[in-house]
This record gives sequence, C-alpha cells and structure tokens, in this order.
Amino acid sequence: MDRVVSARVTGEVFVRPADFDLSSAWERVVSVVERRRSTVSAVVSVEPRYVFVLRDQFGRHCEVLGEVEGRVRLRLSATTALMIAQVLAGWGALVEVVESDGVRAELARLGAELVARYSPVS
Repeated sequence: MDRVVSARVTGEVFVRPADFDLSSAWERVVSVVERRRSTVSAVVSVEPRYVFVLRDQFGRHCEVLGEVEGRVRLRLSATTALMIAQVLAGWGALVEVVESDGVRAELARLGAELVARYSPVS
C-alpha cells in the first residue's frame, strides 16, 4: 500500500467464484515465482555440520541430495550463477562446487577481484 498514490471508486463489483480456494491459488502463485527465482543451480559438497546454515541461507532453494565420503551434497538454486557465487564466496574453501561451470567461473572472477583489491602491495 505504500506505493499507491491515488484511488477512485468505480462502482464495479467482484463476486468471488463459489469454488475459489485462496490457499490453492496462493500456492500456485508461489510455485510460479519460486520457479522463476531458481533457474540456475549448483551442486555443492560440505561437511554435515554446515548443512543447516546453507539451508537457512538458500531456504527452499536448497535441496539435500545425499552423503558422499562423509560430506553432504546439496543442490542450491537462484536466479543467476552470480547470486549463488556471491553467497558461496564467503564460505571460502569450506564449500566445494561439484557441478556448475557457471558458478565456478563466477567464484573465480569474484576471487580475482578480491585479490586485486586487497592483496598487499610488495
């Protein structure tokens, strides 16, 4: 409502269909929006103790795939590879990107930017 700048009464009336289910309609809308927000994914590997943090960071866009050699594999999704990389960059070597050349490329680019900016001058 904070963006509404004006309104006027039209006299038009809307009659809700008798079989309308708000919960179902809302779930359909949420499903469409969430699909649009998760068009890119990456599979990552982490120690089990970090799974809950990544689940908090990615919410419904974090899927546990299983355990391999004592580490948990997760599928993380977002709108772009950069969005995934920006979150993972803060994890350093604690997270390994197993699948997604795009996310690995973005991580490498972000890493190079950080090294260029913050490396001590010799």
